[in-house]
Amino acid sequence: MGTIHLVVSEQVKNWIRKKGGIVTISLFEPVNCCAAGPEVTTSLRKPNTEQLFKHYKVDDISFFIHPHIFSTSEQLEITLKGFSKFKFLQVSGFRPF
Repeated sequence: MGTIHLVVSEQVKNWIRKKGGIVTISLFEPVNCCAAGPEVTTSLRKPNTEQLFKHYKVDDISFFIHPHIFSTSEQLEITLKGFSKFKFLQVSGFRPF
């Protein structure tokens, strides 16, 4: 895997800055037998095992990305979904492993 290009709009960057300026993108593997497989989750803090993640900077924002997340086109898009205080980050353009 080469370097991943992160696509983040100014609106999303501003929202992340207000939340502390750090995003961790990791894998969540559901234990439910009916789940489709690993999913990508985001959190607004550094990972507990920071040294196991790849670190990317976009302007003044730090992104920690799990090394088993690959981009389908060398690019991940981070968007903001939800409304009011129920907003969350969504990642598209990935495939696990």
